Amino acid sequence: MFTFSRLRATHAVIAASLVSAACVLPHVGVRPDAAAPDGTVAMDAAADADAGPPPPACEAGVVCGDACTVTANDPNNCGACGFRCTLAHATSACTAGRCTIGECEAGWGDCNSDPADGCEVRLNSSENCGRCGQACVALTNTTASCSTGACVQTCVADTANCDADESNGCEPLNTTTNCARCGAACGGSTPVCDVRMGCVSGCGSLSNCGGSCVNTATSPAHCGACNMACPDVGASTPTCAMSRCGFVCDAGFDDCDRMAGNGCEANVRTNASHCGGCGMACPARMNATPTCNAAVCSFRCNMGSGDCDANPSNGCETNLGTAIAHCGMCGRACTAPANATATCNTGICGFTCLTGFADCNGNPSDGCEVDTRTSLGNCGMCGRACAAPTGASATCTASVCGFTCNAGRGNCDGNAANGCETDVNTSVPHCGMCSNACAPANASGACAAATCSIATCNTGFGDCDTSDANGCEVRLNTVANCGGCGVACATPNATPTCSTGTCAVQSCNMGFGNCDGNAMNGCESPTNTLTNCGTCGTACARSNATATCTTGSCAIAMCNTGFGNCDGNAMNGCETTVATSNTHCGGCGIACVANSTCSAGACVCGAGFTNCGSGMGGNPTDCCDDSTESCTMGMCVARMGDAGTD
Repeated sequence: MFTFSRLRATHAVIAASLVSAACVLPHVGVRPDAAAPDGTVAMDAAADADAGPPPPACEAGVVCGDACTVTANDPNNCGACGFRCTLAHATSACTAGRCTIGECEAGWGDCNSDPADGCEVRLNSSENCGRCGQACVALTNTTASCSTGACVQTCVADTANCDADESNGCEPLNTTTNCARCGAACGGSTPVCDVRMGCVSGCGSLSNCGGSCVNTATSPAHCGACNMACPDVGASTPTCAMSRCGFVCDAGFDDCDRMAGNGCEANVRTNASHCGGCGMACPARMNATPTCNAAVCSFRCNMGSGDCDANPSNGCETNLGTAIAHCGMCGRACTAPANATATCNTGICGFTCLTGFADCNGNPSDGCEVDTRTSLGNCGMCGRACAAPTGASATCTASVCGFTCNAGRGNCDGNAANGCETDVNTSVPHCGMCSNACAPANASGACAAATCSIATCNTGFGDCDTSDANGCEVRLNTVANCGGCGVACATPNATPTCSTGTCAVQSCNMGFGNCDGNAMNGCESPTNTLTNCGTCGTACARSNATATCTTGSCAIAMCNTGFGNCDGNAMNGCETTVATSNTHCGGCGIACVANSTCSAGACVCGAGFTNCGSGMGGNPTDCCDDSTESCTMGMCVARMGDAGTD
């Protein structure tokens, strides 16, 4: 027996080949740069939902427990806090948040390139000797095996490695140069070697094939005749029986197609169609590829599937790309942080924010920490800050930015762009609230401390009850409120009026007049005086008489001596001179009789006539012609003898 190749097992697994071969597990814990518009973000599935954002020193990582770590390369927190990579027969590593094999244990290899089952193959078999796929192949006149990770070639019977060349197998010990042992040469002119007897003079019943005594009935190199070698058909050892070539399959191989030309074509230790023997096919399993290892059937889950219930009958029943309870690998459950539902997408745990929430700090440990329905800094979506316009406080309601007017302010023009532009504490059109006009009746309004009051009353009106509610309720053109509240018109001897807001005399009482034009003292002047007779300024004066106005009408109290009001018209006074008037002599209506004249208010008979009788005022009732008449009993009587002369 000799060592054919001292190839050592390669324990380190090249991480790059694992990644490129798509054998790494899906993972959790990818930290997003920002929340997606639909609220879906990747997260650490096992992140503490109650934890706050990482401290400043951990901005590039995730806080797991009390430590800051990078879940992309921490095998104790791979992809998410608390996910420890534990792989069979290997040291674990974490690459890009996925569990990978760091280094296989000595004597073990990851031959299926699937880190899920770790380093699953012992590297001491003829198929995987020292490293995956390193098969031990028998050389000429050898059988191959694996020992301590190295292929070992063992010479078959009657052979030995006489040339010390491991690459060409073992040389037969029935040659004249190596007869029964290496280096034992047979001499003579016709040397002959018998492997059992050494150098001999003849072969007897055996055939002399080139100096070697050979039983051509059993020798694979001279089967039936010298130099008729049985062919090496692969994975087998040639045989010769009864001078007919055959072969014996190497251990772990079989001739399952019954075609001698290709020898023992089936590796029944690894061939899933002939696992342990020809025709013993490994059963197909759902979402899996059948495998055969050491002649025992198994299966390898297809990428993205897993046998999470450990029930071979249903194969790889779990979709590791979407299963919340087995995300990326069996047993890795995705948990939902605050205000979110857990997701599993392509084997990566994440979460989808509930409606109205978002992960705005990019820290999956606190989940969807922002209520975008009410957050002023993230209203409706992360980063959308609500600005407060003039005179207002910003609001976020139902994910829509808005504002609430500050105390004393109002958005009275309905234009959000200029905010609460109106000071409702002082605005007359919007006093106390928008559209609440301060417009007291019959006045101009004033607004102070959001309370409407009267600034000034309109002309002709007054706030006589001092109540702002009813404005300037009183017209100031009444005699009770003339020009001002409570200013009553008091006009002596008159009926007042206030049509212009100033007290005036509407009409004087009978017998009085407003002769000085001052309404304040009313009709101060009696109109039965000589200076104001009947009306102001109407003087009462009559010619040749003393006037009187006791009744308000100018009249004659008495005529001056020698005058009389004989026509009864007071307007022309005592127009008649009763001292000389023949018709009104001494008094109105006293007419002087014929032949008399009035003198000094008395009728005097003319010369040649005699006063006869005494009438009104002592005036003669007749004047008798002294030449013809005589006065008898107050009457002129013609004298006798004078009749007819009258």
